[in-house]
Amino acid sequence: MFINYFLGDAVNRIKISTVLFLLILLMSKSAFSQTNPAGTTINSTLWQNSSVLVNDGTIATSGQRGIGNFYGGTTTNNGTITTYNNHGIETETAASIYNNGTITTFGIANAIGAGSSSGGNSLVNTGTITSNDNTVALRNTTYVNNSGTISTDSASHSALFLGGATNFNFTNSGTISSAGNAVTSWTGDPAAMGTLTNTGTIQAGIGYYGINYVGSINTIINSQGVGNAAGALTLYGQMPQNYNVIINSPTNYGQLAITDPNTTSFNFGIDSSSTVANGTYNDVLQGLSSIDNVTGASGTFGASNYQLVFDVTKGSANDWNLVITSNAGVAPEMNASLIPQVGLLLGCLFFMFGRKKQNSDSQLRTLMT
Repeated sequence: MFINYFLGDAVNRIKISTVLFLLILLMSKSAFSQTNPAGTTINSTLWQNSSVLVNDGTIATSGQRGIGNFYGGTTTNNGTITTYNNHGIETETAASIYNNGTITTFGIANAIGAGSSSGGNSLVNTGTITSNDNTVALRNTTYVNNSGTISTDSASHSALFLGGATNFNFTNSGTISSAGNAVTSWTGDPAAMGTLTNTGTIQAGIGYYGINYVGSINTIINSQGVGNAAGALTLYGQMPQNYNVIINSPTNYGQLAITDPNTTSFNFGIDSSSTVANGTYNDVLQGLSSIDNVTGASGTFGASNYQLVFDVTKGSANDWNLVITSNAGVAPEMNASLIPQVGLLLGCLFFMFGRKKQNSDSQLRTLMT
């Protein structure tokens, strides 16, 4: 009786614990995942109170945020967000933002405003983000990867406004454009950029710059230039420590146009993804009065030599061509089809010189006797 009592009590406790566990599991699932389904329209702020939020539908607001995230985690837009005089997506803590849809803001507001003063914010964009303000403002940036479109039509604002981080990477294979400067630093809190890889387009308005960046830049790898309708990648002031040009072909290769450089001391190179041919690649570097302090102004790339040469046709524009020539010190590869013929020729030579040596030895013995 005594044992049955405690056994029964234990079974009841297990049942209660199981029910509580299932309730907690259901609550945690709802607490850590939110979805606005396709076909649904919301006309007020969608507040993120979970670690994952996905918008597949439509959010359209006036004077209110589209998505407000004070929780952190991951925010994904696959649908449409349109706001008037407020942010499309606003975060106040570290967040990873993914946009595969369309975000449009009108008035003075960021399409994406990630203002966390602690933690890191990142953006992956494959869709379209536009505004009349700084379109994407990221503080404590960890990385940016754009293969879509980020743009602003305001000459006093930027498409990307970045700051407050250390050695973040920035990859662009899409389009980043502004009527003013396209990429700038967060005011008073510039970020130290690690590597900027641009195989797309970074375009500024007339009289402005693709990159006007106060924070340090470690490396720029660039293919924008000849073959791109926007022309050379333009940069003001802050020079990278390393600049690598990407050459895709003689009619498609990178150019960097520099205005008021803070230094003429940096490392130049040809990116390893390049395909080069003998010839002259015009105005690969523009705006440098001297390359005396440029490390790697000449060198080798594979079986080729390269050298930066002043473009005399541009004169005071201070442009430098990249001249590629064959490296005579590298033996050419042999066509495999010639190997049998070469082997036969070498055999004949060995035979001839062997017979000659044998005759000479015979004559020498005759003289000695």
